[in-house]
Amino acid sequence: MQFYEHLAEFYNSFFPVNMDTVDYIEDMLSGKQSPLLLDAGSGTGLLALELAKRGFQTDGVDSDISMIEASNLLKQRNPDLPISFYKADLDCIMEIPPVKEGKNYDAVISTGNTITHLPAHSTDKAGLPPLAVFLNSAFSIIKPGGKLLLQILDYDYIYQNNINELPVIQTEKAVFRRLYRLIDKNTLEFTAVIETSAGKTSSAITLYPLRSAELAGLLKESGFTINGIYGSWKKEPAGEKLPLIIEASRP
Repeated sequence: MQFYEHLAEFYNSFFPVNMDTVDYIEDMLSGKQSPLLLDAGSGTGLLALELAKRGFQTDGVDSDISMIEASNLLKQRNPDLPISFYKADLDCIMEIPPVKEGKNYDAVISTGNTITHLPAHSTDKAGLPPLAVFLNSAFSIIKPGGKLLLQILDYDYIYQNNINELPVIQTEKAVFRRLYRLIDKNTLEFTAVIETSAGKTSSAITLYPLRSAELAGLLKESGFTINGIYGSWKKEPAGEKLPLIIEASRP
């Protein structure tokens, strides 16, 4: 079973849309008429749906087929909203139909710790790590003056506080535990444990524990200007909580 197939049944209840995220994005692009947005790692499409309700035209990309299937069901239930979804790895966003047709975006966003699924050191045929390929691709499809918004876990905070488990999420139907184990400086094992009345299941993947300074450096290498680094969608200081949010612009 693939990692996110393991989570798909409970994903929306474990990770409901944070309306502070929606508010932040709306404020970030205030003044834009019907902004064009690419959600990289769109999951089940809930964030794209909420943004569409506020006037955004959103394309979602996710590498997991179970997430795309859930997103397309969401689209079918909301046929009048401008949302579309495509299956692709994040380092292959140049291959999705709207981009191949020449579409550019007012913003590219990636929330939910998604970009840490991309290796930062192993290279592709062109000699670039997948994370760098994604950032370079995002730069090329964002309109001049447009924004890139990334949200991951603050791994500096995690290591400084010796955190090996995130807060437990409990719903009416399930309990979700998120366990972390450092394998080496470039590899973190993330294990998802779901407990229901039917029993316990678990699945694990490896992530890249991307630090704030390294991510800021990679963004600058790709051509972006850093606008702000925060610890919450309310723009609280970074380093004091689990989230890490970086907003950048294409000059």
